[in-house]
Amino acid sequence: MIIYTYHCINGNKILLSDGMSEIKDLFNSLGLDKEDISNYPDHERIIQSLVSKYPDQNNYDEVLLKVVMINTLYSAGLNTIKSTDTISVNDMAKHIVEMDEKENLSELIKSPEKDSNQNRAVHLIAQKEGFKDAYSFASKYCNWHNMDGFAVMDTYSKGVMYYLNKSTETYESISKYDRFSKITIDFRDSICSGISLKELDMFLWLYGKTHNLGI
Repeated sequence: MIIYTYHCINGNKILLSDGMSEIKDLFNSLGLDKEDISNYPDHERIIQSLVSKYPDQNNYDEVLLKVVMINTLYSAGLNTIKSTDTISVNDMAKHIVEMDEKENLSELIKSPEKDSNQNRAVHLIAQKEGFKDAYSFASKYCNWHNMDGFAVMDTYSKGVMYYLNKSTETYESISKYDRFSKITIDFRDSICSGISLKELDMFLWLYGKTHNLGI
């Protein structure tokens, strides 16, 4: 288990480890309990409905609809038109369907295991030859299909986890998805194991936005 050095909101520095009551105190001090971060706005319920209706990754039209919605509503970084460096929503949808055919992506995403094999689903989606890696989109896409299976890696979540782990992590290490996923899940398990990684993402987003921790 990782030992974390946390910085409280008031600037006081404290050393915390799994099981210590101060961890939950930090979480609760933000006023973000499970009920607070479970009140999804309408657009999140729309995505949940889409993913429930089209849970698999083998139909281009269904996948494209999910890709467009998640990318648009969550600013996930894909282009809406073809580009020379950033993959477009259309090409991403095709890529996901291809990965499902080659690598059984649907089953990887559904897996209950939180390990490197499951993280492979994020890598398969994020890495497309000829384009910049799309880990923000890939982690959000996988998380929407399995809310307790994938940590969401974006500007604020990376920033918060780097801020909380500056004594042991670098910007480069925190930007590697497997490492980011491990410390994020450890952090969640230390704070409140009763919340999903989807709910934790809301917590990290609010904390990072409030304290300007994006990287």
